[in-house]
Amino acid sequence: MVKSDNVSFEEIAVHTGHRARAGVLNLHRHPVRTPVFMPVGTQGTIKGLTSEQLEGLDLDIILANTYHLGLRPGEDVLTAMGGLHS
Repeated sequence: MVKSDNVSFEEIAVHTGHRARAGVLNLHRHPVRTPVFMPVGTQGTIKGLTSEQLEGLDLDIILANTYHLGLRPGEDVLTAMGGLHS
């Protein structure tokens, strides 16, 4: 297991003939199973997938660009909606 103050990684399975592995990346808020499909939400939207499709994917994580979200819609709007993690 690899560990730091806020993050740890635990190997669940390792391929004997290659360097491939599966594991769990334990982040501050939520564990993330690896390998991982991580959609990127640029300016608050994920292009190419509907909300229904996203819900059906059983995602552990979505990457949001906080720089763009800070510009538009802005911190006030994000706070009024409950924050980025809600």
